[in-house]
Amino acid sequence: MAKSVRELELIIMRLKSQLEAKDEQIKGMDKYIREATADTQNIITRFRAFCAKILENELAYGNITAKELQTMPLEELLDRSQNAHKQNQQKSREIYEMMKKKLMDKNAVIAGLTDQVTQLKVMLDNAAEIFSGKTPADPDNDRTAAYLVDTNSPVEDIRPALAETEALESGERIVDMTTNMTQEVEEVSKSRTVTKSKQSFKVIDVETIKKNLTSLMWAYIQVVGDTGFTEYSEIRAVIQSGMEKKVSDTSVYNAHNSLLSSGIITAEKISTGSRWFLGVEFSQIGTQIYIEQFGKQPMESEMRRLIREHDNVRHGYAIKDASRILTDTKKYKSVSSKRRANTVTLEGGKRCIPDIVCCGDGVIDYYEVDCGNHQQAEFEDKCNKLKSITKNLHFVATTREEMVERLKPQIEKWISTCGGPYVLKKSGVTVYLTSLHDLSCGKWAFIYNMETEEPLCLIKFRRKDSASGSGKE
Repeated sequence: MAKSVRELELIIMRLKSQLEAKDEQIKGMDKYIREATADTQNIITRFRAFCAKILENELAYGNITAKELQTMPLEELLDRSQNAHKQNQQKSREIYEMMKKKLMDKNAVIAGLTDQVTQLKVMLDNAAEIFSGKTPADPDNDRTAAYLVDTNSPVEDIRPALAETEALESGERIVDMTTNMTQEVEEVSKSRTVTKSKQSFKVIDVETIKKNLTSLMWAYIQVVGDTGFTEYSEIRAVIQSGMEKKVSDTSVYNAHNSLLSSGIITAEKISTGSRWFLGVEFSQIGTQIYIEQFGKQPMESEMRRLIREHDNVRHGYAIKDASRILTDTKKYKSVSSKRRANTVTLEGGKRCIPDIVCCGDGVIDYYEVDCGNHQQAEFEDKCNKLKSITKNLHFVATTREEMVERLKPQIEKWISTCGGPYVLKKSGVTVYLTSLHDLSCGKWAFIYNMETEEPLCLIKFRRKDSASGSGKE
């Protein structure tokens, strides 16, 4: 059926409305396209400018022209910029590493100079005493002076000689006193009269004991009380040198056994790790008899003094042994193992207390005797303090096993913590390591001269001991 004119007019009006809507959409799309095109062009322009910045070195050297940058396809431009950026990053890293190394070198030099200034300050504070040529003052009253040790000295010049050690009496009981040192110190402060609940009481007639004492036994008591000596061999030597008539070793030993049986003294074999010896002390009865006879308190025993100064028996007597060896070399005017005498005050209120300080003609050497008991942090703190007062660090272990298994790894870890041999070389540091046995033979086992990662090894271990380093040649 044919549509009416009115219907056709409505259709035409609707189509015109749709065309007008489409025209508006087209205009909107044209505007969007124009704006997107402008933004894209702007991005392309900025992208090319950014790439030009990355490639500015190539522009400067004429490897690429500005016109090529404007006409080069974007993908090719991006690839070329990425390669250039990687090269620039690599160069930047190389520059950073170079600057970092230079900075570390400068810090190492500064640290070395700081140590040298501290060493010189200690030396200058005591220069008059070092170079006076006079016999050093009593180390209990004056601190030993310090001097920078020549790190280029030949090893032979600093090797100590062999010191004699005591042969043990046969058939005597051996007790190792190197275990619980805290308990040892506590026992020192306790009276010998304190008894356990199950212990039986016994009445002791002191006057009867005194009447049975011979002149040799009285001499023995006097030496122990006057000197405080603990080692039997030293007590015996003083007794024999003080008697008018010659006294045999057997007579002294018989007097010793009689005093032991009477309860006047106590005696035990003591192990230091490198040797055994017989240690003697007064009992409570012995102290009472000495006071009544001589009218004064006995001298503090060497054993108790060493525990008080060096924490434990083993460390104390190891220091004594090392001091004796170093004294026997005749290289030094004085060898001090006194804590107060050896104390060096550092900046910031810190203190460095070497175990042994040896003063010679214009030179001073510091020795640390180590039983391998220190934690790594404590050991490194000790090394850092020593480094601030001397270039040469001398370490003596009680045994070869402790030297190889404990001290050597600790020293090497400290060197690594400091930045390695290269850094310590800037400070002129040299580390010497040996055992008491090798020290008595005049040998340094290892020397860290900071030339390489590995130390110089100056002794030969037996094959069976190569792993632990505990054997003797």
